[in-house]
Amino acid sequence: MRAERQGNGLQQQQGFEFPLRVVDLSSGRSELGAPLLFSSLVHNCSDEATCICAFGSRWVLPRRSAFFLSRARRWRELAPLTLSREPACDHGYRLLLLDPPWHSRSVERAQTYETHDMRELLRDLAPAARALASRTACLFCVWVTNAAKVQRFVEETLFRSCGARP
Repeated sequence: MRAERQGNGLQQQQGFEFPLRVVDLSSGRSELGAPLLFSSLVHNCSDEATCICAFGSRWVLPRRSAFFLSRARRWRELAPLTLSREPACDHGYRLLLLDPPWHSRSVERAQTYETHDMRELLRDLAPAARALASRTACLFCVWVTNAAKVQRFVEETLFRSCGARP
C-alpha cells in the first residue's frame, strides 16, 4: 500500500496503527473520520437502518449489522475483539462478505495495495470468520480472482478452515 511506503505518520493518520475498537452507531454517531473508520468494527445494533458520513459520502448501514474496513493483517485482531464485547447485537453475523487482497498481475503492475499470499490470508482470516459467524447460519461470501488456484483454495481450504462449506 502506498500509504505504508510514505512513512509511519500517514499510517497513523489513516488509522492503521490505532488499537481496534467497537463503535456502536445506535448511540447517535453519524460521522466517521479516517482513524475511527479504519480501526473499528462499526455496529448498528438498533432495529432501524442508520446513515453515516465518511469521506464526503453517505452510507446506509442496515439494522443489526456491522462492517470492518481495514488492512487484511488486522483481521486476526477481530476474533478477540468480538469475543470480549458485550452481546449488544445478535451472537454472530448471518452474512460475511469479504474482499481479500489476492495476488494478481494487475495489482502488482499498478501497486495500488498490498497483497497477501494464501497462507497469510488463511492465518488472518479463518479465526476472524469463525469468531464473527452466527452459530445458527451464516452465508460466507468471498470475492475471488479468475485464477483457478484461488477459486480452489477458497472452496477446498478457506471455507473448511472457517467452518463453512462450499
